[in-house]
Amino acid sequence: MTYRHLMNFWPLVPALDLQNIVSMCNSCATEDSNIKKYSDETFQVYKQKNTGSQMDVLQQDESTETNYLLVGNSIGCLFKTLARLDRHPTAKLNLYVAFTFPESLSRCLLLLSLFSNSFTEASLLEKAEMFLEILGNTYIRASTASYIENASMDILKNLDRPELNSGTLLRISTMHMKQKEIDELVKIFMYLKNKEMSYDIGKAWENALRSFFGQRFDSRKNLFDYHFNMKLEDYSIINLRKYIDWCETGTAFKFRSAKYNYPNKTMAVQRRNNRLKQTQGILNCYVGDIATSPYLVFGVESGNDELFKKVNNEYTSTSEDISKYNVIEMLDEFTTFNMKSNSKDVVLNLMFFDTLCKSRKFDKSFDAIYIPCDMMHCSNKILPKLLKVGGIAVFETIRNVVNSTKEQKEKHSEEIFRLSHSGGLTNVECPEFNSSDNYKVFKLVAK
Repeated sequence: MTYRHLMNFWPLVPALDLQNIVSMCNSCATEDSNIKKYSDETFQVYKQKNTGSQMDVLQQDESTETNYLLVGNSIGCLFKTLARLDRHPTAKLNLYVAFTFPESLSRCLLLLSLFSNSFTEASLLEKAEMFLEILGNTYIRASTASYIENASMDILKNLDRPELNSGTLLRISTMHMKQKEIDELVKIFMYLKNKEMSYDIGKAWENALRSFFGQRFDSRKNLFDYHFNMKLEDYSIINLRKYIDWCETGTAFKFRSAKYNYPNKTMAVQRRNNRLKQTQGILNCYVGDIATSPYLVFGVESGNDELFKKVNNEYTSTSEDISKYNVIEMLDEFTTFNMKSNSKDVVLNLMFFDTLCKSRKFDKSFDAIYIPCDMMHCSNKILPKLLKVGGIAVFETIRNVVNSTKEQKEKHSEEIFRLSHSGGLTNVECPEFNSSDNYKVFKLVAK
């Protein structure tokens, strides 16, 4: 079977806070020194700088309402933006996430459940480890497998309601989803909660590697090393041994001496007959990333400089450690925000991309749109139609896609500029952000 990279189970760029990016772009445009610049400071540093009363004043000073759209599987941007809600003055934030695959939406709901109060018996550390296992492991621990089954049953109880019970100040809405789309999700969660139904993900991963490398399969470890040293050279914090182990097995995060012998069924994708518009069981292959790794999304950047210290020219921490630290920080910050007496109103609207393209109710609705690298080709359908005048568009590049050439990366960036300029967008001149090759940022200006 030929390997096909159909969907991204994790982003291929570091996570960012979309509200922070919008604030930074506006400050660059107005040259207003009072508007906070982009900052990636940790939650502990943020708490020390801001007392509770000062943060409450910040929230109540503004009565603004903003609408942000995240296209496709934008888990990194979604969770970092949710975690840092309290750092921005917006009184009401409407987050819209338009998925292309129901499997991506189901994974998102399972990860969101770890942010809720319904799972209070677990510590932040345990939640963070489960989060990372679901995000980027082919094999998971028994406790994580049990969590997926129990959380799937809880989600199934609420799927037919227009607003899911998140157990937090965050409201999750499915009002923009059709009944047949809800039915697709029901099938997925029925599969996830069923202990009797399994998925041979180890065989699927091996088949994907054999198809990807072909005759070079027996030399794959040398190729893993080449990819790491030639394509990911800017991310030296990623441990080579752990990267090669992930390339070989698909298991990125291992904590303590636990046994990882349960398949991560959230990576299973249903076989669909597009002509008949129906599902026909589970694909026996793996269709996600097998070359870049899930370490990039939370494991290569942090406001905590201690994590990047070296001893004898070797990092004392790995991207696995940084990933765990960052996810614990996000969980801690979101939990703290949820426990406060807060006037903010945050709604997460889940939908599918087809609905977004066909509906007219979202015309000129969004203050910012985030577009992952695998959805760039669809941006010409939505940007001029959906973005407000003055709105910000953030594009991911394919800089970190290991199996792409320099020419392909340059062509992809040129296509981003072409599509953006043809839609009436202009580059945002902001040195703090433009120094990164992971993103391209544009603004829709009035004609």
